[in-house]
Amino acid sequence: MLSKYVVTITDNNDTIEAMRKCFKAEDKLEAIQVLPFNSKNKYSAIETKDGFYKLGAPEYLLSKEEMDTNSELVTKYTSQGKRVLAFTNNDKVLLFIAIKNELRANAKETFTYLQDEGITIKVISGDNPLTVSKVAEEANIKNANKYTDATLLDSYDKIKEAILEYTVFGRVKPEQKKQIICAIKECGLKAAMTGDGVNDILAMKEADCSIAMGEGSEAARSSAQVVLLDSDFSHMKNIMVF
Repeated sequence: MLSKYVVTITDNNDTIEAMRKCFKAEDKLEAIQVLPFNSKNKYSAIETKDGFYKLGAPEYLLSKEEMDTNSELVTKYTSQGKRVLAFTNNDKVLLFIAIKNELRANAKETFTYLQDEGITIKVISGDNPLTVSKVAEEANIKNANKYTDATLLDSYDKIKEAILEYTVFGRVKPEQKKQIICAIKECGLKAAMTGDGVNDILAMKEADCSIAMGEGSEAARSSAQVVLLDSDFSHMKNIMVF
């Protein structure tokens, strides 16, 4: 069913493309309606005669009881820096998928160089905060163990407090990304924002310097002041340090 789901869903993001390489099916689901991934809902969905199949973040798809039952399994993989997705039918979990995101080439060296030059790195992501924290540690980002769940930051005042305390922000919604940039600027600092998706546009427009990856979405490239045409992250040293 998962194989049929990934060939039926209309999404073309990196996550679905990676899954299509692993889960193959000749037949699609007989869909009544298809709901692509939504950054606010954190899942995609397909309605069939058997009900709704959904794929997305476990915290948004599972009941508290099911989350408690499966928390040990989910934490096992998020603590390894892997993204965990849940596949459900009529809100009952069928299975979990763990995905490992590879670091960009030169990421470790670039972050180390920027931090040595006095630049503070903040990581804002829609993924699970523990997953993001572990990936940030792998990328040599200082204080990557200081992470928070943005779903708890339900006011701008809480975001302003959090920006001084935390390095990694997980489960961040697009409008919160913009608020984080605003909070950084209110501290009297210059804010640079890198992004490659539609969800980053609000924050990129608010930033003092916005940088998009050449392989990112057309919308992100159009909103950025600088585009890394070859998507080589090491060029950040030439942009951020002068």
